[in-house]
Amino acid sequence: MDLAPLFSRPVGRVVRSFRAATAESLRTALDAFIERGERADLCLLLFVGADLDRVVGGQTALLKAIDARHVEAVQLLVEAGADLEVKMCGGETPLVLACRTLQPSVTEYLLSKGADSNAETDEGWRALHRAAFSGWVGLVKCLLLKGADLHAKSFYGDTALHRSVFGGQREVTELMLQRGARVNEPGENNTTLLFYTVLPRAEGRELTDNREVAELLLSWGADANTRESERGRSALHEAACWGSVEVTKALLNAGADVEAKSKCGCTALHYGAFRVDLMDECGVDMGKKLEIAKMLVKRGSDVNLEDSLGMTAYQVAETHLHADSPLRIFLAAELKQQEAVSPSLSESI
Repeated sequence: MDLAPLFSRPVGRVVRSFRAATAESLRTALDAFIERGERADLCLLLFVGADLDRVVGGQTALLKAIDARHVEAVQLLVEAGADLEVKMCGGETPLVLACRTLQPSVTEYLLSKGADSNAETDEGWRALHRAAFSGWVGLVKCLLLKGADLHAKSFYGDTALHRSVFGGQREVTELMLQRGARVNEPGENNTTLLFYTVLPRAEGRELTDNREVAELLLSWGADANTRESERGRSALHEAACWGSVEVTKALLNAGADVEAKSKCGCTALHYGAFRVDLMDECGVDMGKKLEIAKMLVKRGSDVNLEDSLGMTAYQVAETHLHADSPLRIFLAAELKQQEAVSPSLSESI
């Protein structure tokens, strides 16, 4: 039944003034529209002035519609005057939620209706962080055009550039560098962008080895030898630890120091010899760690160097790897070869 003629008359304004439609009744009607396409009750409640912005079950009606990926419901609620900045649990606004759940059309629609491009969650994540990680070039441009802060950091220290690098998004990374993002901007614990080309993603423990992005960063002046502040590890240390062969090649070609030591005295070769449960959970390929060890030795890494506990890379391998491990066997052979060379050098002197 079309009630528009009724509400276009003065009596319609009277009905609307009662505002008897609660947030709960609106949620019931919204659920019916989302699940079964029943539109009439929702439209009626919106017309008579239902409570649009009260939180029910941790969400406003608009957040619920976005979460359900129902574009028409989103449009109806926004056109009825839903507040675009009311936050759900965790501090997500409708715009940030739409970005996180990969809904570009809804995101662009909300921006066109005036959503705050710099709204942030309780952890400091913004729409630009989400869009950058997902690689949405068009949306990143749109957010920047709407005034999104390119340099804003989450509470963990990440800018949108950190997120694009972590997501392996070369095109977005290059776009943001061109727009003025800082290539040596430190993240959490002073980690540089290069770290984000090798660190495993927490979501699903997915390994990364993004040489293309690493080389882009290096071409823009990223420092291959910068250390993070907590443990003094470099990007090369992390690459060796996680078996990131391609990024290791890029770092070595850029002049990364193969004998640089972390705060515990470990070189990249030491980190290559480590094996812990998390590596197995992430699916670290020990064959790749062997390949990295060979590259490091070829580039001059000394297998006799000791960490702060007096252990060489081989002794670390003895602790972490089986006796038949190819990496352990390789390090043992290199150690013996250097020991054989050292006496002969002494005799010749």
